[in-house]
Amino acid sequence: MKFGEVDSDEAIGSILAHSIYVGKERFRKGKVLSKDDVVKLIKFSVKSVVVARLSNDDVHEDLAALEIASAIVANLDPKHFELSRAFTGRVNIISKVQGVVELNVDVINRLNLIDPMLTCATLPPFSKLEVGTMIATVKIIAYAIPKTILASGVSIADESIRIHPVIISTADLVISRIGNKDLGEKGIKVIERRLNNLGIKLISTPIVRHAVEDLAEGIGICNSQMILMLTASATSDVLDIGPEALTRSGGKLVRFGMPADPGNLLFFGYLDSRCVIGLPGCARAPSMNGVDWVLERLSCGLTLTDRDISLMGVGGLLKEMPKRPQPRSG
Repeated sequence: MKFGEVDSDEAIGSILAHSIYVGKERFRKGKVLSKDDVVKLIKFSVKSVVVARLSNDDVHEDLAALEIASAIVANLDPKHFELSRAFTGRVNIISKVQGVVELNVDVINRLNLIDPMLTCATLPPFSKLEVGTMIATVKIIAYAIPKTILASGVSIADESIRIHPVIISTADLVISRIGNKDLGEKGIKVIERRLNNLGIKLISTPIVRHAVEDLAEGIGICNSQMILMLTASATSDVLDIGPEALTRSGGKLVRFGMPADPGNLLFFGYLDSRCVIGLPGCARAPSMNGVDWVLERLSCGLTLTDRDISLMGVGGLLKEMPKRPQPRSG
């Protein structure tokens, strides 16, 4: 591609680099100048213009962006995404489902290392998706890129993004109680909204005594696809009442504690094939916390390991809750 200033009478078929006024008419940046356009330039004494001129080895920015975006989504289910119209060298990848996005960071980095004129920007890994969320944008910065660069991008772009829609539709919330202590109805409503925002319906909220046997029994009567536990007292050890109740009910504890704050005291495991999440107290607050990261992934059917939780520390320092009993700065 050639770029620079040319005499107006030599600009036919070139791409206008900067918006200009020709008389009262505005010629916008990116316009391909026709013969009639050049006649107008000369008529209004516009002697020269800055343009881009493509060679036979170049691919126009819109076509290049569309090819790269199409390669990225080649192996995705068409029901899960849509591509925007190519415009000014940009194509957006838009979610059509609720879920999370998984990224192959190495592939995306390799794509962006091919040439500065070829770019792909994405959401952070495992970001929550709503219908209409922009997952990624492919932008060709120049008016065109060489065919060789485009071919390199297309060859590696597939498998860079995976969309995981929510597959869990029902959940139970087992609540433990000490004496007549207030259950915190507002907090329970917040948890229900958390589930509803993922398209999950809260089926039941059995209330039991804060004891291992009672909690285990409460877990055992749940019939939904996911089980949440909200204990009257914060979990402080793997042998505490909540994790022990999960084990006693026949389940398996995978992890207690996570490097996300708020959210440190979360635990989770499985009962048969159903995930069981022991909620920390911060789940009663509507602000983002570690619970959201775990809940979002598990609701999409993703397997979480002990290592997966350990790797959540980078970026895990989340917003402080104003009413936290023991604020970080205390």
